[in-house]
Order: sequence, then C-alpha cells, then structure tokens
Amino acid sequence: MIGAFAAPAARATQDDPEKKSCCHEPAARPSGGVLPMDRKSVLLREAAERLKVHGKYADLLAQYGRYDEALVQLEKALEMAEAIHEPRAIRQVLKDLGVVSMRKGELQNCIGRHNQGSCLFPLAGAAIHVDRDGSEAAMRWFTRLLERVPTETAAMWLLNVAATTLGTYPDSVPEQWRIPPEKLRSEHEMPRMFDRAAALGITGANRAGGSIFDDFNGDGRIDLVVSSMDTRTPLRLWLQRDSGKFDEVTDAVGRAGQLGGLQVFHFDADNNGRLDLLVQRGGWMGTSGELPNSLLMQQQDGTFLDRTLEAGIEISAPSQAAAMAEVDLDGDLDLFLGYEGAGERYPSLLFLNRGDGTFEDGSRKWGLHGCGFGKGCAFGDYDRDGWLDLYASGYPNIDRTGAMGKWWVEGVASCELNKLYRNNRLGGFEDVTAKVGLDRVAFPMGSSFGDLDNDGWNDIYPATGAPDYATLFPNVKYRNAGGIKFQDVTTASGTGLLQKGHGVGFADFDGDGDQDVFAQTGGAYADDTFANACYINPGHGHHWLTVRLQGAKSNRFGLGARIRVRFADGDETRDVYGYVGACSSFGGDSFLEEIGLGDASKILELEVEWPASRTKQSFVDVPLDRIVRVVEGKAALELVAGAAAVE
Repeated sequence: MIGAFAAPAARATQDDPEKKSCCHEPAARPSGGVLPMDRKSVLLREAAERLKVHGKYADLLAQYGRYDEALVQLEKALEMAEAIHEPRAIRQVLKDLGVVSMRKGELQNCIGRHNQGSCLFPLAGAAIHVDRDGSEAAMRWFTRLLERVPTETAAMWLLNVAATTLGTYPDSVPEQWRIPPEKLRSEHEMPRMFDRAAALGITGANRAGGSIFDDFNGDGRIDLVVSSMDTRTPLRLWLQRDSGKFDEVTDAVGRAGQLGGLQVFHFDADNNGRLDLLVQRGGWMGTSGELPNSLLMQQQDGTFLDRTLEAGIEISAPSQAAAMAEVDLDGDLDLFLGYEGAGERYPSLLFLNRGDGTFEDGSRKWGLHGCGFGKGCAFGDYDRDGWLDLYASGYPNIDRTGAMGKWWVEGVASCELNKLYRNNRLGGFEDVTAKVGLDRVAFPMGSSFGDLDNDGWNDIYPATGAPDYATLFPNVKYRNAGGIKFQDVTTASGTGLLQKGHGVGFADFDGDGDQDVFAQTGGAYADDTFANACYINPGHGHHWLTVRLQGAKSNRFGLGARIRVRFADGDETRDVYGYVGACSSFGGDSFLEEIGLGDASKILELEVEWPASRTKQSFVDVPLDRIVRVVEGKAALELVAGAAAVE
C-alpha cells in the first residue's frame, strides 16, 4: 500500500494488475440521474473519482514492481488533485510519488546490485546507490511535500533515508528537516558484524516469513529453515556441511510442495528425537487468509511428511502465531495456535499431545477457547509455581512512518514505545522501559534475544517494518549493559537493515562459541522481496558454555527446562540463567542453550531443572568454552567434541 488510494485488499493477488484496474469503467451515477447541483460541482466530483482510480491503479502497479507505470499514474493523479485544489490528496500523492521513486531505487541498487552492505542504515561505501534516479526523484518529491506541509514527519524521515542512499546525507537535507547526525551514532562501540549469507550459500530473496535455526539432521551443526508467505515459494531447508557452508536440500527432503507460510516453528511433535515443523499461514489477510496450516513430521531418513490431518490440527484460518510447551507436564509437547479473529470466527486453540504426535482439543477444558486476536504468544512460568502460563498479544494500527520521522527528527514519541516489564516476584510486573533506556520508537515485526558479546547479559535485536512501502526503518540492536540499561549499537554493529524484518534468530552458526544473527526479510506485497541476511560475529574475547539437553521423563529436547550457570569472575560470583525454547517472535532460536560467561575464571556449578519431572541436576568441574550434554536422570555430564559425539 502506498497511500490513501490503495486497494482495500490486505494482500496482492497473483493476477495481472491490468485485469484488476477499473480505469476504463465510468464513474458510478445515482439511479435517478445527476443530483441537483451546478455543473462545476458535478465536474469536481467526477474529477475526484478519476483521481481515486489513478491512485488505486498506481498502488496495484507498484505492488507488482511496475514502478515507472505507477509513477505515470501518480503524476496524472497529482495534476487532477492540483486542478481541483484538493490539499489532502495533493499531500498524499506527493508522498506516494516519493515512496514509489525510492522503491524503484531499491530495486535497481539494493536488490539489483546486492552486496553485504546493501540497505544497511545509514548507507555507506558499496551500499551507496549507483543508479541514482530513484532516490534523487524521491528527494525532490519529499522536498516539494515538505514545502507545502513542513510538519509532515513521514516525509522528513524518508527524505533523510533517501539522502543516505545517495551518500549526500546530511548536507543535502535542509536543516529544519534533518536528522542530527549524532542521533545515528551508536551509544557503545563494538566490533562490526558482516552479512555473509550469500558467501555461506544462503541465497535467494523472499517475502515476509519465518526462520528456524537448529540441528535438523543430528550432525552437531546448526541448520536453517526459512518460510515465505508467497504461495509460490516453498519452505526451504539448508543443511550446514563440514566446510561451514550451507547446501539447500528442499527438494531432497520432500518440502518443495509445501508452499507459503508467514511463520514456521520447530519442535519434536512425537518425541522421537527428530525435529518436526509447523507452518502457519494466512496472517494479516483476514477472510482471504483461510489457508491450511501444516504439521511436517521428520522421518528416519530425514525427509518430511505432511501429517496435519492425521494429527488432528488441520485448520484453515489466518495465523502467524503458535507456541509449544509441556502444558500438562506429561513429557510431550502441547500446542497453542493463535488465530486472527475474535470469539467463534477464528478462535485460538490449545491442543494437548496424546504422546504420539496426535492431538486433542483442550481449549475449553483449559479456559482458552476464543481468547482473541492472536499476533504473538509465548509460554513461561512467570510465578514459579511449576505450571506454565501463557501470554498472547495483538498489534496496533498506526502511521508508523510518520511516528518514526517524529522520533528521529524531532525526538518526540507520538506512539506506543518499546516495553520491558520486569517480574516483581510478587505475582506482577513493573514497567522498567524508561529506566533501562528502551523508551524508543522501533516498530518491530520480529525480534529475538541472545548474548552477542558473551558478557552474560542478553541483548535484543528487533526486526522492524510494516506492510506498506513507506515503512523503511532500520532493524535495531540493543546491547545489554550489565543488566542496568540497554544501549543502541545498531550503527557500530552494522545490523541496521532497512528492509522489512521478520524471522530473527540467534545461533552459533560457525561453531566458534559466539552467537551470530540471522534475519529473514521481505514484505507482504508481490514485489517487496529482499535477500536474507546472516551476520557473523567477529567475537569479543569472552568465555562461554553451550548446553544440549536430552529429556527422559521430560520432552526429548528439554523445552521449558531452566538452566543456571554459577561462575567465578575475579573476586565475584555470578549466576547466569537460561530457558530452553525458541524465545522469539517471527523466528526460532535453536534449542541449544548458548550462554556467555564474560571474563569467567571457572565454572562453579551447572544446574538444570527439568519441566516434567521437576527434578534438578547439578554438575561441578564443568570446563569453559565447551559444548556439554545433559541427559535427564544421568549423573555424568557428557562433553560434545564435534559431530562424532552427537547421537
């Protein structure tokens, strides 16, 4: 969507936009003929209708990448808006002309000449646009709009972004609309991470979707799954080889026929030690999103079979939300599926696992039937009573680009900010957002957390955006400074990707002890695609411990288990905690718990608390900088020394 003239559908169809245009249809007339009004009023009304048609047609053309044609339609719309002196329409069309011009520049440069710095905000070096027409035209349109409406904050933001793509920021932006350069500087220095996705063999572009990182074939290396909402795009799997590079095996494992998927999740549905996949489809699409989900069970030979119907969870309704946990503490994983409806239309549901990968609906029994419009959800035992609690959320609908401009240019928050609620250990939470420095505008669509500098404090990486083309915001990296506050280190880390961010995950891709970051990118529209990014961590010189769990009475991969590592750091003793699970929205971290230990001199104790048995295991003399495996109920700790040690 590029503006107020956009078609009402929430998604692009796969038909030719020429067939969807109503440009050649006459304006609708009242059944009784022309209303009694003077000729000038009739002409103004007809001109307004034609203006609306050109705007809608331009939107469809833009969604399919026909930007030059869209610009022609918008220029015609601008002429009409000016002819009938319609200020609101002029304002919108000027903005749309700038947005479409910018998207044209992205297609020519960030996509057509893609490199590891493409679309990283603020753009520099090889990321600067070679084909400059798109961004130069965008700057002219946004300037023209701001000359008419100096308070148009969306145009201010996009004017600055366009200038960075040309390498002319800040000088080419008039001072009254300029983002102060100091606002773009990181609040703490750190080594830069570089996008190595293409070099690692993770290729291709996609629309909005999810991502998963885990060891799918049991060889000890992290593999990757990516989905895309595009119903022409299959669910893709890359296996990591000895060389550290990735091979796509989508066809070989039988997933080429699994098309689309706004979100994908992994868990062991039948508790046999092999990771399975759940694909949720149709999110954002309302009644047009009545697409079936898929439960894909991994077979002994590594292939996947669709067992959704047999499992009893096949549902055709719009969704991007799901969570897995031992709800009834019986050793297998149950499912909460969040759907985008209220009441009986698309009710959210809780399915209890029978123990063999088939499920029964326990929603009414557990008081969760029809619990509302679900955009995100997570299980966790917030009151430490041994029973899992559930949190579900929805998203507000606001002018994100305008709010982002107001924040960056004027330093004013005109919308809901990030939120961090700290457990007060009294059954409630304290809003500590401002106290820890997270009271900022970001608009994440996906997010995850992990300890990127291995200092024992979890950092956050929100992937930002919204469906329409105007929402070009950088992903943000917040560094946890000793549990006291968060620092924006986006620029220093080199992770401020402007494209639509969705599936995000932290995992030690290259096996060197520090976590890397993967970001699945792409938007809702047919042409709003972008390449995935894999940011490799250069390291920070800190110690670490990676823990693999194998449940016996509890589920096989230990989801829901709590881990505590006590270590000596100089004269002090510190505890670091972990919770095994995907722990992300739009993405899926691995079920390996990768724990940073800062400047630890010795691990004093490793403790694991299991969900089903509610037992604790404790280990001493645990080595630093190693991968260890804990088997539920087994007294000895296992050291994992590469792929040969992995069952």
